[in-house]
Amino acid sequence: MKRYSNDAKSSRKDDTKRYLRSPDYVYRKIADADVLIPVGQNIARSNGYISLNKSAAVLWNTLQKPSTFADLVQALETAFEVDTEHAELDTRDFLDELINYGMVILDE
Repeated sequence: MKRYSNDAKSSRKDDTKRYLRSPDYVYRKIADADVLIPVGQNIARSNGYISLNKSAAVLWNTLQKPSTFADLVQALETAFEVDTEHAELDTRDFLDELINYGMVILDE
């Protein structure tokens, strides 16, 4: 995955954007796996389910309600006791990828 340290730092300054998970994907825990299952029209565009790693699952669950970049970073710091820089980089990667695929949207 790409690292966007400059973007992550600038996102801290613009803490007014609120992100929300798309209602077109449903989270499920299957055995020990965290997965997203597309619903509606996304079924045709997807090849099955999307597997999430542990940090992505924490972020996805945090996005049940509108959350800022800082909210998401704090969720990772709390869940995994990681430093802020690492949490910011992982959060930026997560948002960039899932926004690109329409899985995370801006709450307006």
